[in-house]
Amino acid sequence: MRRILFAGVSAVASLALLILAPVGFADPPAPPTAAATPAPPSPQNRKQLERELKGFVANVTGSLMSDDPVQLWRMPVCPVLAGLPADQGEQVFAHLERTVRALGIPLGDTGCQPNFQIIVTSQPEPTIDALVKSQPTAFGDRRALQSFINTARPVRIYYSARLIGNGTGAMNMAVLSPTTGAPGTGPVGTNVEPTGGYAGVGMDKTSPRFQAGAEHPLVSVVAVVDLNRVAGFDWGQIADYVAMTGLTRVNLDAKFGDAPTILRLFSAEPKDRPTTLSDWDRALLRELYTTSASERDQRFEVALRMTHDIMP
Repeated sequence: MRRILFAGVSAVASLALLILAPVGFADPPAPPTAAATPAPPSPQNRKQLERELKGFVANVTGSLMSDDPVQLWRMPVCPVLAGLPADQGEQVFAHLERTVRALGIPLGDTGCQPNFQIIVTSQPEPTIDALVKSQPTAFGDRRALQSFINTARPVRIYYSARLIGNGTGAMNMAVLSPTTGAPGTGPVGTNVEPTGGYAGVGMDKTSPRFQAGAEHPLVSVVAVVDLNRVAGFDWGQIADYVAMTGLTRVNLDAKFGDAPTILRLFSAEPKDRPTTLSDWDRALLRELYTTSASERDQRFEVALRMTHDIMP
């Protein structure tokens, strides 16, 4: 099944996307040679890995101590790709599709309403302007929109999420001041305290597990790939980067050091650039989608599960 669309799709029909010389796909890596069975990990190595993964989860999701649920898709992902020639676009889309399926994240059926737009262009600012004019309701967060427009990146990401209750009763949430963290306007459920952030989600003290009373599932993601800034990369790398940043809300300004992650694609030295999603990336996405978004310790739980996945 194919959900790939090009510049004629209604969501981007008004865009004049200028295509430059295509970026190629790298040759597939040689099959690995047989290796000796590794020795069982030592407790010290496991503890070190656990510490590193806790830091990684914190960097990706914003803060390990945050009570706000991690933003994920709670509906099938329906990607659309615009701005590449048909043959090359098919390759990029197929790569992205395989990645999402391998992670066990549901994809929409053919004809689904696009909610994950990937636009490839050499003119990102005019393209974003055209997108906002054609889809004003998809860019409701003015602060986030200004950052999306003004922060030049090889791949710009705009996230749109909806605050919903988790089915435990009233919408237990608090909208907090973005500058002070003090309670702002908005509904606050019974027995709920603000937890920081904007918009914040209150913790339901009546729940036996002290769960969040609401979450922010993703409802729309727009990725704008700047052709001027991705020269020298292959489209497999770019597709994996787009997948990683589009399947959960990522702190795009985080510093990942030497962590093995596709999120270092545009910050690492050329010789150190990751070629695909790493074991850490795949484990993070798998575990985020199998843990409860309403659990207060979701991030800690994800890091612990990742440790077991990577070092059984």
